[in-house]
Amino acid sequence: MAVVLTGNDIIIINDRILADFADGEVARLSFPNNLSSLKNGRAGNALFAFNEEGKQCELTLRLLKGSADDRFLNGLLSDMLQQGVAFKLLNGKLVKKLGDGYGHIQEEQYLLTNGAFKRGVDNQSNATGAVEQAIAVYQLHFSAAPRLIA
Repeated sequence: MAVVLTGNDIIIINDRILADFADGEVARLSFPNNLSSLKNGRAGNALFAFNEEGKQCELTLRLLKGSADDRFLNGLLSDMLQQGVAFKLLNGKLVKKLGDGYGHIQEEQYLLTNGAFKRGVDNQSNATGAVEQAIAVYQLHFSAAPRLIA
């Protein structure tokens, strides 16, 4: 029987460890594109084509509005908007600790390279107590994020 224990995740953007997260799912890394395509040909031949866009990933972060991490990312977003082609692309790392229940720990790591902000930060004003108005949601995308298990 296999067991995995998770916790104490680490999220780093441009060498800064982020910590000012909101509730629930605070980060999501997704790969929206296929890594390859397949087409069947005549006589059962199979045609495969690798898709470089399959390496792209999207990272969504949910931070407390006005926190130090919100101000940090907002500063980077402002730099991107003001500097244009002079903007230094983002990098980062996601680390998930994996325990086996016997005291052994591995790390699942994603190395984020060549990133930028995909969208601006949405806002809402709500008079009925919606806590979502206190959360800054950042959407970033990166050209690659190879996965390592160490």
